[in-house]
Amino acid sequence: MANFPVLENFHHFVERLSTYGLTEFDCVNGIKAACDFFAIPMPAHIIDFTDEPVGGTMFVNKNPDSFADDIICYDLEELKRLGIYGKDAFTLVITHECTHRILQNTRMPGLNGGRWEEELCCDFFMGVRAGLDHISHKSFEIVRNGFALCDGAQSHPVGTLRQEILTYGLMYVGYFDLIHHIKRTIPEYLMKFNEWRIKNDSRIKEAQAPYYR
Repeated sequence: MANFPVLENFHHFVERLSTYGLTEFDCVNGIKAACDFFAIPMPAHIIDFTDEPVGGTMFVNKNPDSFADDIICYDLEELKRLGIYGKDAFTLVITHECTHRILQNTRMPGLNGGRWEEELCCDFFMGVRAGLDHISHKSFEIVRNGFALCDGAQSHPVGTLRQEILTYGLMYVGYFDLIHHIKRTIPEYLMKFNEWRIKNDSRIKEAQAPYYR
């Protein structure tokens, strides 16, 4: 029986839409929207790991001083396991990965090169963008609840801290700026995150302790 590529592509399109609430086209648009928020170029490569046995949703690069070799990877099945579904939720997650892009030559204070602190900063920007870009509160809740389920590790903070910083970014920064019709510079937003980090430094260290014995 002959194969019909157009029909096969249509079936794949429908399957992706029904399973994950978005298509490959939506994913590219979601990545572009996140890049536009930071006024940075699109990544050099986008890799879809959804149907692959290995991989995940992450940012990869080699040269920390350039955006030119940046790679954004995503795995819709991984996100689905966290209950993250749909276009708005996806672009919020990509906002997290794009924050890694803008921080790629920045070292955060803290254990293990500030790994937890950088991850929390990336979560913070998800909250900020959700407020500034009028992303639906339902989609924000989907992401916040999904990240709350994440187990802690040396590389990633516990879900309770991630849930808290997401809320802080949305309620005390994103919505505040939306109401006052302002958008700060990236360094100014980093200062707002740093205020939270300093205030909660002892709590972060306490939560880290079981993973660094």
